Amino acid sequence: MLKTNLLKLVKTSILIIFPVIFLLTGSQLSASADSTDKLPLNQQMILSMKAGDFDKAMNVAEKLIDQQVAARDYKRARHTAQMFANASNPAIARFGLLKLSGVYNAAYKQSGNKNLLVAAGATLVQVSNSAEAKALLALYAKEYNPEQPKSYFSKVEFAAKKMQTDKTLRSAINHIKHGRWELTQSYIEKKLIEVNARHSKDGTSMLHMAVWFNKPEVVRALIEKYNANINIKDAEGDTPLKYAKHMKFHELASYLKSKGAHL
Repeated sequence: MLKTNLLKLVKTSILIIFPVIFLLTGSQLSASADSTDKLPLNQQMILSMKAGDFDKAMNVAEKLIDQQVAARDYKRARHTAQMFANASNPAIARFGLLKLSGVYNAAYKQSGNKNLLVAAGATLVQVSNSAEAKALLALYAKEYNPEQPKSYFSKVEFAAKKMQTDKTLRSAINHIKHGRWELTQSYIEKKLIEVNARHSKDGTSMLHMAVWFNKPEVVRALIEKYNANINIKDAEGDTPLKYAKHMKFHELASYLKSKGAHL
């Protein structure tokens, strides 16, 4: 998990640096619409989002996702769609979720992996009051199991809950990272997230990441106020104490050991 986190930091840096490069490049070329339209689609999308022109950004994103899917670059296509799916604006989020579901479906058709069809459905469940989403869910159910389409919905419901937990956990951890602990506290107290919730992919918890970001006051509150499991393990079996040791946060490590933590 520690290696995974280091890779995440590198990937995050890349995701931050490249858009900045694109923005600088775009500003140097020209502010005119004609010049912008000549840029690669990913640069056009980022510039449109920066300018607050989300209608254009979504139009460009649709073309970009279609290109990425045609090239079978499903990872990039998912990332592009996810940028919109995470938006607070319902219309933008709806666009992103529908596109994300389509990417999962395209990946399923290419690979035959039915778990991807479940992911496509779980994504659609998050689109509220949408006739299009309901129609697609019905089609996916028949494709998943033509004889017993209802069996699909139980799997989708379970997967949707995991997706929602992961989304809320990411948000809670992001608040911890940027010093907005009071917002994470409200998640816990309103029971929007369980204090020992773990990400479905890497198994990290709020306590793991509070240690990783060297937030001693948050670590103490999670343990002493909210009874977080001090020896919770991530997907690779690493505990919060191991994170503290790896990062050489000696005071945090001493505190964790005083509370009964072990590697």
